[in-house]
Amino acid sequence: MSDVIILYGPPLAGKGTQVCVLQELLKDYFHLDFGTELRKYIESYSNSSSQEEADRAKRLQQKIEAGEGVLTEDLRYVVESRIENVVDDGGKLLIEGPGRLVAEAEWLSKFFAEKKLSVTIFHLHIDLDTTLARAKNRWYCKGYSRPFTSKEEAITSCKGEPYRRYEDQNEGVNISRYKKLYDDQYALIIQTYQLLCQAWY
Repeated sequence: MSDVIILYGPPLAGKGTQVCVLQELLKDYFHLDFGTELRKYIESYSNSSSQEEADRAKRLQQKIEAGEGVLTEDLRYVVESRIENVVDDGGKLLIEGPGRLVAEAEWLSKFFAEKKLSVTIFHLHIDLDTTLARAKNRWYCKGYSRPFTSKEEAITSCKGEPYRRYEDQNEGVNISRYKKLYDDQYALIIQTYQLLCQAWY
């Protein structure tokens, strides 16, 4: 198995669902979901006494709610040390939804190449209409890593009140995310991984 497994694709392609399956099979891999890490940071630092941390959380929130790519330096600030620590400790990575911009693919692939890590990319693809249809039925519960496909399923399975993410309630945001952060980028991003760290997908 490769040292790094990346699940890449548009919003709601099923990356999280597949990760749940892989986690059961690959117990020695550290799971890192970029989107979840960014949301955790926002939740933890939006009201921080550190103005720098609060400003970064605000920028992240604004970018996510607008369906735009977050600033690469902000993304790296949130996830880079986690990646480096796992790799430096000899661990393997299962990455869900890595950075959406070419600059982030260049950073990650160069890091993996320098560390001489083997990388496999699974490219999950769905069209825009399917993305929007799935968004209408996606529900979350605190403490659960995977989404539920209906409010009823979420209510049955979780202890707290189920909720929907902001972008799933705003079709325009998911359209923007699909077109700007996936459709206009994916060929270049996959090519970047192929060229810089000899990824196979």
